[in-house]
Amino acid sequence: MRKRVMLEEKEVAKERRGIFVCTGLIILSVIVLHALLTLSKVDLPAFVAILAFAFAIPVLCGCLLIIQIELSNGYYFVSKWVDVSAYCFFLGICGALVGAVATFWHVSWIAGVVFMVAASLMFIIVLFYFDEGGDRSEARR
Repeated sequence: MRKRVMLEEKEVAKERRGIFVCTGLIILSVIVLHALLTLSKVDLPAFVAILAFAFAIPVLCGCLLIIQIELSNGYYFVSKWVDVSAYCFFLGICGALVGAVATFWHVSWIAGVVFMVAASLMFIIVLFYFDEGGDRSEARR
């Protein structure tokens, strides 16, 4: 029998952030993909965006389902699949971001570069924020 690990308060907050990220990227992907699929002529950036969103949507939906099940159960199982789902979460985020960059690139290569630089900068800032223990609930105590 697999080992169950109860979710702690900090892990629940992390899972809720995961739901927020997955949901936002799924909505972005579906809306933009809808617009891309109506194009009469698909150039290379639009094709890359369509492929990236086609990858990201089911992967992020699967991650969203896993997170929701873990939150509703209040625990997760210790197995190699926990690591696989974390990699899938990362790949789903990357897929959605590649799709967004390619969509901007379809409109203008300058807009694509600006979006890519801004997204990369914010990604680094968020990583450093959470790496330094950016949990505000602990700072208030």
